[in-house]
Amino acid sequence: MQMIFCASNSLSYSWTIRPKSLFNWNFGNSKSSKAEPFYHDDVDLQFPSSLLSKTFLKGRELKCCYRASLDGFSATDFHKCCDFKGPCVIIGYTNKSFKFGAFNPEGYRSTDDYYDTFDAFLFYWAQENDQNEPFVLPKIGGSGAALFDYARGGPQFGADGLLIGPPLAPVMGGFAGPDTNSGT
Repeated sequence: MQMIFCASNSLSYSWTIRPKSLFNWNFGNSKSSKAEPFYHDDVDLQFPSSLLSKTFLKGRELKCCYRASLDGFSATDFHKCCDFKGPCVIIGYTNKSFKFGAFNPEGYRSTDDYYDTFDAFLFYWAQENDQNEPFVLPKIGGSGAALFDYARGGPQFGADGLLIGPPLAPVMGGFAGPDTNSGT
């Protein structure tokens, strides 16, 4: 099971910008329909708020925007729920109830690119049902390629850090993965 918590956007704007069609593609529609973001309001934070005390999310309201057990386990499901929601905390559980997580200060946008940052980190709890503070594993070895944002894959922290749902085929450079010809 995987959950993503992101900062809720509490800013409101007093103006509206709507696209104008030069080719009459929006004829008959009085308003463009934009879906409201969906959040799992019934989910409490699965980590202590002190975990974010050294980040810019300190004191911000966080909401669960993705729950793999309810929203689906595919990369498409993940990005549909998490893209453009801002910085986030990822919580995951293994089949043997090992609880772990990661902080992404950049958020997801399905850019098929990577981001350099020193602010990302991984964390885990030593024991099952541990109410203590998690152990934090800071980014080491420089800021390079700390976060990967592949539209066809799940969250990835560094080239060899945490990878949830590997991309179906590499999207950078001229490399082909083993499943490039799998028909998906």
